[in-house]
Amino acid sequence: LKDDKFRGVRQEAAEALSGITGKEARAALLVGTQDGDARVRAATVTSLAASSDPSLANVYMQLLNDRSYETIKAAAFALGATKTAGAYDVLSKLASVPSWRDTVRASALNGLAALGDARALDLGIRYASSDNPRDVRLAAIALLSTVGKNDPRVFPIISEAFERAISSGSTLLTNATAGALVNLGDQRALQVFQAARNTAKRPEFQFLINQFEQQLKKKNSSQ
Repeated sequence: LKDDKFRGVRQEAAEALSGITGKEARAALLVGTQDGDARVRAATVTSLAASSDPSLANVYMQLLNDRSYETIKAAAFALGATKTAGAYDVLSKLASVPSWRDTVRASALNGLAALGDARALDLGIRYASSDNPRDVRLAAIALLSTVGKNDPRVFPIISEAFERAISSGSTLLTNATAGALVNLGDQRALQVFQAARNTAKRPEFQFLINQFEQQLKKKNSSQ
C-alpha cells in the first residue's frame, strides 16, 4: 500500500486491510489516505471506516475537501459511522455544497444516514422529492428510513418512491426503495409489496418483491 508503483496493487492492499486491527495496518491506511490516486484514497477510507473509530473523525473531515468525489463519498460515510458529536453539523453543511449532479450532496446524505441523527429528518424529506437527481433522492430515502421511523410523513414518501420505481422498471430504484421500506420496518409495507407483486409483469420483479417481503416479515418477527 505504501510503496507499490501500480495503483491496482495499492488499492487491493487497502481493501485487504479492512477490519485488520493493529498499529501497522492503521498506519499504512492513514498513509494511503494521501495517495496520489483517488481510487486508492477512497479504498483506504472505506477500510478505515470499518472500525467506526471516532478518533479518526478529523481525518475524514479533512478528506471532505478532497478533489475526488469518490474520496468525499467514502469520507462522508466514514464520518457518519464514527457517530461523533460534530459529524451532524459538518455533514449537514456539506449537503449544501454545489457539485456536478449534486454528487457531494448525495454523499452528505449517505453520511447522515450512517450517523443516524434525527435532526437530519427535514433534509431527507427535502431531497427525497422527484425534482432532485436520482442519487440524491435515493440517498435521502435511505436517510429517511433510518431517522424517520417515528414520523408519519416518512412512510408515504418511501412507499410512493417504491411504487414509482416499480412503474419505471428500474431494478436499481426498486432495490433501493424496497430496501428502505424494509429498514423502516413499517408493517404497512407488506400491503405495498403485495400490491406491487400482483401488478408486476416481469417475473424477476415478482421475485425481488417477494425477497423484500420476507425480509420485512423476518425483521418484524424478531422485534
